[in-house]
Amino acid sequence: MHSRHLHASGFAVALCVGAVVFLLALDGGAFSLPTRSALAIAVWWTILLAAALGLAPMRPIPWPALVSAALLTGFAVWAGLSMTWAPSAEKAFLELARVLLYLGLFLVAATLGVSGQGRFVGGGLALGIVGVGTIALLSRFTPDLVSPGPLADTIASARSRLSFPVDYWNGLAMLVGFSVPLLLSVAVTARGILLRSAAIAPLPAAAAVSYLASSRGGFLVIAVGFLLFLGLTNRRWSAAIAGAVGAAGAAAAVLMLAERPALVETPLSSAGRAEAGKAGLLLLGICILTGLTYGLVRAVPLRRSPPAALGWGTVVVVIALSAAAVVSAQPLERFEEFRRVPSSTPPTVEGHLLTLSSTGRWQQWEAAIDQFRSEPLHGGGAGSWGAWWLQHGEIRGFVSEAHSLYLEVLGELGLVGLALLAGALFIAFGSGAMAALRQRGELAGITAAAGGYLAGASIDWLWELTVVSVVGIVCLGLAASAYPTGGRRVASRGVRLGLAAAAVAALTLQSIPLLVHTKLRQSERAVARGDIRAAITAADAAAGVAPWATSPYLQLALVSETAGALPAAQRHLENALQRDSADWRLWLVAARFHVKQGNLAAAQNALSNARKLNPKSPLLAPPQ
Repeated sequence: MHSRHLHASGFAVALCVGAVVFLLALDGGAFSLPTRSALAIAVWWTILLAAALGLAPMRPIPWPALVSAALLTGFAVWAGLSMTWAPSAEKAFLELARVLLYLGLFLVAATLGVSGQGRFVGGGLALGIVGVGTIALLSRFTPDLVSPGPLADTIASARSRLSFPVDYWNGLAMLVGFSVPLLLSVAVTARGILLRSAAIAPLPAAAAVSYLASSRGGFLVIAVGFLLFLGLTNRRWSAAIAGAVGAAGAAAAVLMLAERPALVETPLSSAGRAEAGKAGLLLLGICILTGLTYGLVRAVPLRRSPPAALGWGTVVVVIALSAAAVVSAQPLERFEEFRRVPSSTPPTVEGHLLTLSSTGRWQQWEAAIDQFRSEPLHGGGAGSWGAWWLQHGEIRGFVSEAHSLYLEVLGELGLVGLALLAGALFIAFGSGAMAALRQRGELAGITAAAGGYLAGASIDWLWELTVVSVVGIVCLGLAASAYPTGGRRVASRGVRLGLAAAAVAALTLQSIPLLVHTKLRQSERAVARGDIRAAITAADAAAGVAPWATSPYLQLALVSETAGALPAAQRHLENALQRDSADWRLWLVAARFHVKQGNLAAAQNALSNARKLNPKSPLLAPPQ
């Protein structure tokens, strides 16, 4: 009866997890502040209720999970402290809120893991990601049925590179790539042949998503996830067979798409739409055939495993062939190509996949390292890299993230910040890897997916793309919770009170940016309907909630300008500049205010400050 109850609750957990992942992805990857704050509030309310009701795991939480949670807490505190030295206290506070969301998710995942629900959570993640990949492909193959989203109307690259529903092509591809080791784990460990076949069937679709998104990062995550799973599982031959069948299906899917350039490059054109329906049916057929093939292969059981020498020999051969391929590819020349400043002409989808250019990442990473060198210990402050890039970056253009979690943290929060965050993430991953090598089950797939997340975060801004990091952090929490431990569970009143206090503090902090955002939207709507008094009242309320924030004072300045009260607008803008003097846009607004008041010398000085902060902007270029 207990086992039946555990399975029933486990399936409910899996469905809930899958639904959350799918809905977060459907909301633009949960990138927006309201969605992220609402998720964080829900997570910490769950923790508060669990602490208040005495709901604790039946086994003690392993020390790696506790250490990782402590380091994440330290990282959150450090990000919060950086409000005192960051150019924008408001941006630093938003980063603090983001870290608190991931800390709460890590705690919930670790608790579910030690409660025996880890495999159901992993299954739910896989289910939700497969749903995301399915609707993404439907937006390409049936655009009249599933709209590809508004991003295609505003960004040219989004018209060819698959990005719906996450609204970022690399983020979508990497998210779908996390499903590969999770699905392989089900295919290897499940008892029923139907479930095993169903787990392998989506692998060609995952490759199709990465190809249509033109995402080298997506293929990297798939490769890392598979190799880690192969190394961590104790059923390596079964995993190799599953991987081989899945790779064959993936290759067939990619070749099928490569033969339809109109669908890949110009999907919204009449030629692309003409190819879409047939290509969708072919991909569906490839997925079904891949699942059936694996089912037939696994229907013939191995009477005994091949000798270990054959496996190690295969590894040696693969390593030798890979080394030969690297040498023959002239790595020094390829590295120079990677470092080169990207061309202003965007490549085709297939051309982008085949190029070795970093597409500007190298220059962004160099900027992060330069920022670190300016303040090695504590960095420039959370959320400060974007302003540093505009002032010091080699390439013209607005970029808010350094496209590498570790280098961005190094630049923004220095050695202390990087040590805290990297320690938290890699202790969780390392403990999961050691536990996976000792035990059977689904842990190898979960840990491999976590490793794919860590690899993807090194080359892209996954930390800021909420749905992707939700999956990665949950996998890390599950991995850390599986480390063998002993002793009594910790469920004392003091621990419960401590968790409850932490939850209350986190809920308070998370509510602040949400309230500010709500009040500012109210102010904007009031301006739109001509109610200046209500607009000022709402903006004043936002400033009262977060007196360190810049945006409420900027809104007050703009509302006052609309009302014709230029002296008041100037005072409010000065308050905004006191809180973020590194934002070139504020200085540009200041120049406009000075011109309207006839103070041309002050306007010229403000414009000069804006140019210093954003020297490569054509908008601010002095007249020739």
